[in-house]
Parts: sequence; structure tokens; C-alpha cells
Amino acid sequence: RVGVWRMFDLFAAAGIPTSCTINAMMALERRAVVDYAVSAGYEIVAHNYEQSELLTDFQDNEEAERSVIKNTLEVYKEAVGREAKGWLSSSLRSTPNTIDIIAEEGLLFFCDLLNDDQPYLVKTRSVRPIVSVPYTSEVNDFTVFMRQGKDVEGAFKVFKEQFDWLY
Repeated sequence: RVGVWRMFDLFAAAGIPTSCTINAMMALERRAVVDYAVSAGYEIVAHNYEQSELLTDFQDNEEAERSVIKNTLEVYKEAVGREAKGWLSSSLRSTPNTIDIIAEEGLLFFCDLLNDDQPYLVKTRSVRPIVSVPYTSEVNDFTVFMRQGKDVEGAFKVFKEQFDWLY
């Protein structure tokens, strides 16, 4: 509601190229945020239909998982004005089918794999490779607050250290 606008201002002031994730509900309910990110040239990564709907709920139903992904990508295209290039599943909860489905849908990169710190190509059943862009679970709001038990000051230190290192 308000914090995102402060972050946008900080990124703009620092001249930091930025990417962000959006789920379909964000695009439908908070369109001004998406419109700003698009106009600022952010790379916008598709991030499920809604935050609490996990793809692992469809572990044994590939067509239901495909439906969630397709519906997400349709809303993304309407809101962003172009096809999605990448995918990050809510809570990093994908299934063994997710990477194949998004490759079949034409996406170029997948952020759910945590097994490396450098991008690499993944073979998919469609023979169309997709790039794994590894996601850090160590510098993540859920991990820092819930798993590491940090308070606001502790979290700030973690995020600032990561920012300073990357900057």
C-alpha cells in the first residue's frame, strides 16, 4: 500500500535496475503498482495467481497446475503488455512439472531452484531449455523473520549487508 512506493523512490534515486515479482491478484487489485513498474522498465517476473495458492497443491494434477500457470500468464500479459519471460513460484513451491510447463508456455527463465549461485541451462521435456536463475533463500523476508527469528533491526542488517555487497 505505501512501502512499495518508498522502495520505488529509493531504487530510482540510487539508479538501481530492478526486477520484481507480481502475482495475478496483484495485477488485478493493485494495478497502479504494476503500471509503475512497467513504466520504470522493471523486469517483472510472474509469481502465481495468488500468493497463498501453492503449485504443490497440484502435485498430482498437472492439468490443474497448468491451468493456474496459464491463468497467471494471461493476467500478466494483459497487465504488463507483453508475455512473461520468467517465473518464481509462490513460496518456491513448484512441482517436478512446473519447469516443463513454463518452458512449454514459452518462458525463458525459472527462479525456483536453489542448488547453485550461478544461472545454468535446464533441459526440459519439450526439448526447449530454460535458464535457472537461482533464488537466494538466505536473504528473503520469510527466511529472515520466520526461520532465523530476526527482529526488524536484525533483518535490516541482513538486507543492508546484501545490498551493500551487491551495490
